[in-house]
Amino acid sequence: LEQHMLGLVSKPTEGMFARAFSLNLNVASLLSPAFNSLDKRLSDQAKKTVMIELQPLDVYADMGAYVFAKESLQEKGYRICLDSVTHLTLPYVDRRSLGADLLKLFWSSDMLDDPSGTRIKEMQDIVQRAGEGRVILARCDDEQAIAFGQRLGITLFQGRHLDSLLGRQAV
Repeated sequence: LEQHMLGLVSKPTEGMFARAFSLNLNVASLLSPAFNSLDKRLSDQAKKTVMIELQPLDVYADMGAYVFAKESLQEKGYRICLDSVTHLTLPYVDRRSLGADLLKLFWSSDMLDDPSGTRIKEMQDIVQRAGEGRVILARCDDEQAIAFGQRLGITLFQGRHLDSLLGRQAV
């Protein structure tokens, strides 16, 4: 499926790369002829609009391949995002040590279930260590998610709640 999608994206239409967008891929796909074909067709400016999202499990499965792909892509202008991180896996995914540009944390109301406050403090510390503007809180379906993310120090958000707010502004 990824190879097919890369084939479709490697035939860009006019204006396709005018706005930033993400490709959720695995490390093997980044090293494939299909991705190489896409890379050759993109201008240096277009590459700066593409974020490559990778699952931490895939990254850890072959660190050598990940480091090779990451360094090559970042050198060309692509940004790397560690995707699908949960509050349970967050302590094990260090954005800085993995050299990723961003980390995408999935919102869950379970994040609020912390009677002692130690897990929330730990998440705040991790977000701070990741760096300002380096953590995206995704799957924000309501204001509660945004408020919690702000409490952690997160400034980047993604989700249906924001889409609905932006949709109202566009009308």
